[in-house]
Amino acid sequence: MKQSNSYGYTLIELLASIVILATVVTFFIPIFSTIMKWSDQADEELIASNLLGKVSQELKVDSEVFNASDIPYCQSGNSFKKTYHSYAIDEKVYQVDLLACQEEQVDLVRTTIQLFSSTNQLLRESYTYVPIGGQK
Repeated sequence: MKQSNSYGYTLIELLASIVILATVVTFFIPIFSTIMKWSDQADEELIASNLLGKVSQELKVDSEVFNASDIPYCQSGNSFKKTYHSYAIDEKVYQVDLLACQEEQVDLVRTTIQLFSSTNQLLRESYTYVPIGGQK
């Protein structure tokens, strides 16, 4: 009479489990790289959104940013371009450019805030009105 060994796994069982595990891992590896890319994009979008809000608030308070004599009227179709500031966050540098034109009948400057990455790629753009001479 032959005795059976019920104390361990056979070689076939081990090979089958390794093949199944390798198949599952191979399926999930591309997903992890995609998730990491989405995470980096979300981080950059959050930083960009926060910076735009900060710059918008700074512009409304800082009376030295715009000199009314330098800014053309919006009706002329021209705008004044100025590099406002660079911000270093998480070892990345972001540059803020301003495009501005003055409204004719009110003391407001129509301002486009553009946020660029260190590779000079436009990340975000926002619009606001800034009182000439600071917040009133």
